Amino acid sequence: MGVAALGAIVGDNAGYWMGRRLGRPFIERYGRYVIARHATRQLKALLGVSVLTEALHLLLKSLIHRQRPHLWAGLWSLTDYSFPSGHSMGAMAIYGLLAYLLGLHYL
Repeated sequence: MGVAALGAIVGDNAGYWMGRRLGRPFIERYGRYVIARHATRQLKALLGVSVLTEALHLLLKSLIHRQRPHLWAGLWSLTDYSFPSGHSMGAMAIYGLLAYLLGLHYL
């Protein structure tokens, strides 16, 4: 179980580092070109929903101020608030958009 926990922590941190070091410069350099040349309406809608969801997420966290529980004090410390969950908001926004787009296409 300890090996699984260690693998999850290392994998999460490696993914974060790769996105920060490699993904952000790539998007900053080529993002406009890719969106302007190759994006469909659906991809633009996905991008818009993602940006608006993140903005709403940060706004709600700043308004609600719910502290994180101290479950693993000492292992790492997170400084932001706990509610609302970014994972839950992101999943709901993406799946909601997907359901909407599928409804437009098939209904």
